[in-house]
Amino acid sequence: MKVERAGYAVIGYSLAGISAALTLAKTGDRVVLLDFHRDTDTLAELPRIQSTSLGPSTSGVAFEGAMQKMLHQAGVERQTSCFIQSVYSGGNVTIDCSDMRWSCRGVAFAPNGTEPGIDVEGGSSLHGFGLSYSAADDAPFYSSRRVALYGDAPRVLEHACIAAQYASEVVVLMKDGLTGSQAQLVEDLRSSRAVTFEHRVALRALQAGNNGLLTGIEFDAASGRRTIDAAALFVAQHVVPMTDVVRGGEPDEAIAFAGLAIGVNYWKHAELVNDGTRAARMLLTIHH
Repeated sequence: MKVERAGYAVIGYSLAGISAALTLAKTGDRVVLLDFHRDTDTLAELPRIQSTSLGPSTSGVAFEGAMQKMLHQAGVERQTSCFIQSVYSGGNVTIDCSDMRWSCRGVAFAPNGTEPGIDVEGGSSLHGFGLSYSAADDAPFYSSRRVALYGDAPRVLEHACIAAQYASEVVVLMKDGLTGSQAQLVEDLRSSRAVTFEHRVALRALQAGNNGLLTGIEFDAASGRRTIDAAALFVAQHVVPMTDVVRGGEPDEAIAFAGLAIGVNYWKHAELVNDGTRAARMLLTIHH
């Protein structure tokens, strides 16, 4: 396998990833920007991006062109055919890709600023509004409204506890069943908050209004096919599957994480940019 060396690698062609790469490139070290998923959307497929420190408010197509130019001018190398398989921590960080290996002093994970989302009917019509991967970041935007969560325990239960602090009602769409200890948490949620559960759920379609906001969710469950009204859907899954990707023990200080919430409102693009900068600075405090 071909081995390449760089000062730093950034995993994820996202707003956070671009921000981290530009920050790291200021050191003069070689910086590579790698795609996390083979099917990661490009920035051009985002319908609109609000103003950030990276550029003005614009369409996805125009913004991507500006970002490619900015990365080129900064000397950042984007590897478009290198998809991550494993990351080995300890000393230098080793990144095994589909066709080569990278050895770097530090790595910034920023995979989900362009997360492809849920592959179900109607998902593309949401325009980013009402779909989130982090209840901790986005549940406050849905205070006193009905929301739904989708995923496996225990993460979906953790998200439910957070969402229930803000929403008027929480519908938990469980992909599978529960263990004994998890069943007790379900009972606690039911007794203390307006939380209901559907088990063995498969999503069928997402419904959106003319304004691109989520209005409803259609799904199959153990109780049969249902459609519910909801203002937001929180997908309770690990956007960065650390246990599947990072090898060699717990991630050490040579690995930083950025942009772990997709954000249900586009003004949060600024937060993704800031997350990327913070992750890069964390790495630079180690080596400079």
